Amino acid sequence: MMCGAIWTLLLLGAAFGQAEPVPDWLQRLSDPDPEVRFLAAHHVESPDAVPALTALLDDTEPAVRDAAMCALGRIGVPAASAAPRIAERILKSPYDERRGVWALDRMGTGARPAWLRLAMEGHDALREKAVTALGGTRPVDMEVARFLAERLGQGDAAAKALVRIGE
Repeated sequence: MMCGAIWTLLLLGAAFGQAEPVPDWLQRLSDPDPEVRFLAAHHVESPDAVPALTALLDDTEPAVRDAAMCALGRIGVPAASAAPRIAERILKSPYDERRGVWALDRMGTGARPAWLRLAMEGHDALREKAVTALGGTRPVDMEVARFLAERLGQGDAAAKALVRIGE
């Protein structure tokens, strides 16, 4: 299997002091073998990989989607273009929620529209996470402030988020 061969190359490369014996992880993101896609997603950290990683958010294998979200989170702010697709995955699949929230949390203000969508459409706990995240983004966005103010009567998360914005 291809994945076994890649692991062998990695181990050999590490043994001989080579940091990355398989240099083209980006190309392997589209491999037909889900184990290879999974492994490749765990190794790419370049903003150049964002379009390919975003495409993996629709992979049929949950572990591959999870690895793609993890990679997008590691890339952080430069991967914010993937935030709307991550929000879509979170709303579509409970399996994707934990890693998706983790990834969005690392994308800075570029993830703000995704957080707004999750705050409006998510289940109660997800809405609270999204509102909390929105309260911590800087610079302050008036759309976010209005959204939070409208929800003041719906729980403590909105009030706490507004207080954080005022700090």
